[in-house]
Amino acid sequence: MAIVTESETQEAQASLRLWPAVAIVAAMWGVVKGSQWFAKGTMVEFMSGFFAPMVAGVLMALWWLFASRVTWRQRLIGLMLILGLLVAGFLLSHESMFMSLLMFTLPWLVTAIVGVLLLKFIPWTKRRWLPVAATAIMVGNAMVLRLDGLSGSFEPELSYRWAPTREEVFLAKTTAEPSVTEKLVLPEELTDSDWPEFRGPARDSRVAGVSFSTDWKATPPREVWRREVGPGWSSFTVIGDTFFTQEQRGEQEVVTAYSAESGDLVWMNEVESRFTEVVGGPGPRGTPTYHAGKLYTQGAAGKIQCIDAATGESIWVRDLTVDTPAQPPQWGFSASPLVVGNLVITYAGAGDGKSVVAYRCEDGEIVWIAGKGTHSYSSPQLATFDGVPQVLMISNFGLQSLSPENGSALWEHEWDLGEQPNRVVQPLVLGNDVLIGTFLGLGTRRITVTHEGDQWSTEELWTSRAMKPYFNDFVEHNGYLYGFDNEIFACVDLKNGKKKWKRGRYGHGQVLLVQDMEMLLILGEQGELVLLETNPKKHTVVAKIQALEGKTWNHPVIAGTRLFVRNGQEAACYDLNPEAPTAVASR
Repeated sequence: MAIVTESETQEAQASLRLWPAVAIVAAMWGVVKGSQWFAKGTMVEFMSGFFAPMVAGVLMALWWLFASRVTWRQRLIGLMLILGLLVAGFLLSHESMFMSLLMFTLPWLVTAIVGVLLLKFIPWTKRRWLPVAATAIMVGNAMVLRLDGLSGSFEPELSYRWAPTREEVFLAKTTAEPSVTEKLVLPEELTDSDWPEFRGPARDSRVAGVSFSTDWKATPPREVWRREVGPGWSSFTVIGDTFFTQEQRGEQEVVTAYSAESGDLVWMNEVESRFTEVVGGPGPRGTPTYHAGKLYTQGAAGKIQCIDAATGESIWVRDLTVDTPAQPPQWGFSASPLVVGNLVITYAGAGDGKSVVAYRCEDGEIVWIAGKGTHSYSSPQLATFDGVPQVLMISNFGLQSLSPENGSALWEHEWDLGEQPNRVVQPLVLGNDVLIGTFLGLGTRRITVTHEGDQWSTEELWTSRAMKPYFNDFVEHNGYLYGFDNEIFACVDLKNGKKKWKRGRYGHGQVLLVQDMEMLLILGEQGELVLLETNPKKHTVVAKIQALEGKTWNHPVIAGTRLFVRNGQEAACYDLNPEAPTAVASR
């Protein structure tokens, strides 16, 4: 696009062939939008959004070089200028923007280039510079932004790169945060109002013995307190008047204890460790497990701890990346440790019989290492079949049952995903059956486990794409499965896996079953709290309020009549059965 003669300009004006470029852009958007409409929540959608713009960009370069019909001088100079701007964008943009440049900037850039070339009322002497100008504007815009994360549907969360992160703002406020110094007095025995581990005592998000008003216009849940917390996708463990969670605070991965009455910090356990990735951001993914006065935790980078729950002091610390060949997976170590007898069991994912690790509770010594699979974001699950306690572990291999005593395999059900799709949700045990949920559109499978003598076997009952969970666990009630089919809430008949209904766009949220009330409590991806009937005939919303602000992936917890909710920036407590209004505590 250098200075050319009048004849060259007129020739270019007359001979510019645009239809191949228009076809390339139309095909790109056809692939991207088509995958969103017809393959929502599948690997096809993700791969289309990632690769279609790159292919379109390459085809556009080939069109410009070999089929545009402008002069070779203009082809070469124009291509070099645009490629130079793109390279500068990739080199000078914030490190978090690589994925955003490919998935979000590139498709609009190739569209803009074709769009400005179609403006034939502008003389070619000016129009030939418009693709370069469009590239400079879009790349320049990307260079001043930072990607703070993606939603469950891969929608970007952007901010200016010089603006402090939410974590930095939080740390600036809490560097001198006082904590209670006295030793916690914890109950000697757990009650029905305690929530000792991830998704509750049975890890099934089922709450029993709780009832509250469903008329939230007359008696809405009362906010007891609200406070800022460090980033992370941990849920809560609630014991008596104390709740525990995990957060990231700078270079320290922390386990925190707070007063359930006030939200005030009681103690904080710190270990030097930090994990972050572009989608979920920094912070731990697992939830503390409480057992016999101790907390067992797993950090996103692989640190395993046993902590005195009364004082916050570390009793022992291990590292999965030292104890096994495993390294932090793409989204971080995410399991919540499981205590069985005198063992604490967690998932590492090293493969070759080194995927599940059992430590001795007292001193952290390794008792056994076993199991298949190279990646899983699920947690070990205790189950009993025919009177035999077993540890279930779901992974890319499928589902495996291990003896808690020595890690020997009792049975397995292979549903191998290779290295791409991930399994996140907990296996759901229904008598002698187990439900296996799988990400990226593969759906849910129900298997049954049988036992004769020393032989165990499994049989597939059905596999259904009517329920395609990502990291959103499901619950069962009266023969029906309730949960997220990608980002829309759904009900499925457990007899055959067929869909009963699919409604309610709550994003990638989480759900609790309030068993005695036959109600579902949904915490949506944007912090909306929804009370829903367990009705297989129709989707019926009973009440809803806005409980939190911002992306919310953490599992909610009900302990007694208190509801605890959090995300990567704030936590709050609500009284679900308020007797009288009181002042709200806020930190």
